[in-house]
Amino acid sequence: MRLFVIILSLFTLVACSPANTPETIIQPTQDPTLEGTVSITAPAISSIIYSETVHLAGQASGIPANQFQVQLVGPDDSVYATSTVLVDANGKWQAEIPHGYSGEPTEITVNALPVGETLATRRYVAYSMVLAGLSYRPEGTFGSITRPVEGDTVGGDLIEVEGRGSGIYENTLLVSLITEDGAIIDNHIITLDNPNIMDDVPWKVDLTTNNYTGPAEIHIFYQSITPVDQVTLDTIKVTISNEAG
Repeated sequence: MRLFVIILSLFTLVACSPANTPETIIQPTQDPTLEGTVSITAPAISSIIYSETVHLAGQASGIPANQFQVQLVGPDDSVYATSTVLVDANGKWQAEIPHGYSGEPTEITVNALPVGETLATRRYVAYSMVLAGLSYRPEGTFGSITRPVEGDTVGGDLIEVEGRGSGIYENTLLVSLITEDGAIIDNHIITLDNPNIMDDVPWKVDLTTNNYTGPAEIHIFYQSITPVDQVTLDTIKVTISNEAG
């Protein structure tokens, strides 16, 4: 009960910090004669998109007329969707693109092309992601810790924790490092980059060991729509040593 009260209070008092996401894999421009550059920064690598639309975002510079087109291309080179994207005055862009795909999880390619271009070899950038029909999504809210794993020895000043989440209320997770007797070593509230909320996205956060060594647990929680209803999504046991694992 003491642990529940402390963590519930932290959910209210601790300022939210955005989840760190892995850098995107950006392929270089295929044709050096193209004018301008485009990068894709969302969704994060390893995301699984179950929603009926794909939320894309990134940056661009030097693009003719400050616009380009985005294609969602399937593994058989079929084009699921094409959309024209406008770049704002700060060089940022975003797009919400209906894709119409309802099949099992499959890897697709997002191509950023000049407006009117159809050849994939003349693209600004290509980006791989996984698309799946909503019927293939596991039910409910789910989240997990993917690194470290159960029984790992970790250490140093910081522990890098990675995981995944989907369907989480307000996209907000609390990640806690706790001793065996329930004392809190460190907490972080993170906000998942998941505009469509039903997609399965990665997250990453660093937890401070605060000079503690010995057995510990890493917990992830979320606060449901009911204020007093806090839900544990995953827990793993680790051993914290003086040196990084």
